[in-house]
Amino acid sequence: MAQKGSIEVTFINNSIAKLYVNNYAYMYVFKGDQGVLLIDTGYETDGGLLKNKLKEFTTGQVMYIINTHSNGDHVQGNHFFPGATIIAHQNCRNDLLRTDEFPKSGLPNLTFQDQLTLYFNNEEIKLFSFHGGHTNNDIVVYFPHQKLLFVGDIVIPDTFPVVWSEYFENTSVDKLVLILERMLSLFPDDMIIISSHGRDYSKNDLKDYQKMIVETISIVRNAINQGKNLEQIKKENLLEDYRTFDSHEYSFINAEFCIETIFNNTKKIE
Repeated sequence: MAQKGSIEVTFINNSIAKLYVNNYAYMYVFKGDQGVLLIDTGYETDGGLLKNKLKEFTTGQVMYIINTHSNGDHVQGNHFFPGATIIAHQNCRNDLLRTDEFPKSGLPNLTFQDQLTLYFNNEEIKLFSFHGGHTNNDIVVYFPHQKLLFVGDIVIPDTFPVVWSEYFENTSVDKLVLILERMLSLFPDDMIIISSHGRDYSKNDLKDYQKMIVETISIVRNAINQGKNLEQIKKENLLEDYRTFDSHEYSFINAEFCIETIFNNTKKIE
């Protein structure tokens, strides 16, 4: 039975394509003589749709899947591609092992802690651990020759950050700031930053994004230091000047969400 849904395909170049799946997230395909590599596989309901779409513009087998982190919209389609080597951070596999309903055939079977280099389709592909800014198992995928950096959900362009510190240990806005600093220092000025949700970023865009996060942290923490509680801070609308970062696609990502994240992270530290 065919799965309903939509996938919009846009080629970044001859070998790499963006797949915008069901109007909510991007997955990425790298194809060549040795086969196909996928970055993320979407929800369970997307797996069959994704598999069928690949047949339209690739001929090789899916040899590798890279999961940028363990959230369901990045990993649940893994098991639709039997025989693929599934690469992720070790914490990603650990997290999925704790999820009873997650199929064992979709578990990452090649994991790493800090970094890993893959040679595939005549390209060097470098994977780095950047965990702690969204989940405790985020990684980035870098193609040095093409200067393309795939960042998953670490950066959700033009919105407030999503830091799941209530679900993942050792995850905070402070770690996100450090992660972005590392990202800015490690990769070249002319790189293209590619997210799972939203437009591509330049390095200058990333600098502006980090600046927004640092400023909003400072504003909320100043209010905390004045003895204000969460409801008072929200009521005062202290992030009014940053409302342009309220997400139009994901209604929960707004100034109040950002305030609550910073507030809760700060109270954890105290």
